[in-house]
Amino acid sequence: MVRLELMLEQEEIHWMQRARANWLKKGDRNTSFFHNYATKRRKKNTIKGLIDQNGELQEDVGVMCNIVHNYFENLFSKEVGEVEQNILADVHRRVSPEMNTLLNAPFSREEVKKALFNI
Repeated sequence: MVRLELMLEQEEIHWMQRARANWLKKGDRNTSFFHNYATKRRKKNTIKGLIDQNGELQEDVGVMCNIVHNYFENLFSKEVGEVEQNILADVHRRVSPEMNTLLNAPFSREEVKKALFNI
């Protein structure tokens, strides 16, 4: 799988370099070449279908949107389970309780003013 991805990436780089070389040689007179190049790339990158939770291929755009929406909704809304304490025992703390108090304190008016003027 990694080899296939590497080969596809190398092919894409080849075509990008070829397009750039043709543009340098022929300039703006070569607009049909670039139009065809962009059209081919768009067709290649178009997602034609997604496999749903039942393992069925879905090609309807509305259904595919729902699959993507549900995937990310589930991904970012799952609750974190209980963490085993023996796992956390091996993690060394970098933030002291004093540092944590300062980090959780509300911003002062001066800090906000300073930050805005530094933008």
